[in-house]
Amino acid sequence: MSPILARIRGIEPTLTATHRRIAETILAEPATVAASTIGELAERCGTSLTTVTRFCRQLGLAGYPELRLALAAELGRNDAAPREQGLIAFSPDDPASLVLRSLLARRPSPAEWVPLGHPAYLRQQAELSLRRLRV
Repeated sequence: MSPILARIRGIEPTLTATHRRIAETILAEPATVAASTIGELAERCGTSLTTVTRFCRQLGLAGYPELRLALAAELGRNDAAPREQGLIAFSPDDPASLVLRSLLARRPSPAEWVPLGHPAYLRQQAELSLRRLRV
């Protein structure tokens, strides 16, 4: 499935005036919309909750929660792309506070949230960290 913002841009010329207002709002401020409730988006666009839901369905989504997730995932991918090109490297002389700040600065995308609290994932990450320290 294509990224949500590209889909919105693709159908924008064919939308009704009300749906176009919703599309323009999403395209102008995707992060704000991803963090907004359906009521907030409807109010901002001067429309109803039902119209926002219809707009989501026109995009092929089940509803507004799916739109928010798609936006968050796309924004997370776009935000993470530059970081994935480089590695974070630490030396044994680096203060723990620097290492901790650097690790916490990397925000996981929504797709990564689920395994973060899983014990197997945490064990795997701890083992990788220990291996790196031994090198």
